Amino acid sequence: MRFALLLAAVLSLAACANPGKGYADRHPELTPVQRRIFTTARIPSGEDVAGLTREQVKIAMGGDPTTYDKADGSDVWIYARRKSVGRDLDAPLRQPNSALDSTRSFTDTAAFDAHGDVMEKTSVFFQGDRATHARVIEEKE
Repeated sequence: MRFALLLAAVLSLAACANPGKGYADRHPELTPVQRRIFTTARIPSGEDVAGLTREQVKIAMGGDPTTYDKADGSDVWIYARRKSVGRDLDAPLRQPNSALDSTRSFTDTAAFDAHGDVMEKTSVFFQGDRATHARVIEEKE
């Protein structure tokens, strides 16, 4: 009995951690593309978001947009996220004198410092209550 209660609590908390996944699980009518938007909390550029309501976009993205705008008669919601991006993703994993790169030491700090921040801006365009398309851009900071 305790195990069942513990399992229910853990599953409940997991759904809270990603409300989009919980929403996707409760709505089998979603297309595979829409399901991916909800489970990843990422909207790709293009028309994959078309047809989702404003409320569904909020659920998928985990809340309200960072800013609101207008473009060509459409409402635009902009979600901004900072993310760290490595320019050489496998650099920290190299072993000293490995076949991958025998000219650089594993303790070479340049391998670890080759990271930067970018701002990812997802703009979702609406006509009425429904999304029509999205545009994602990354800006270096």
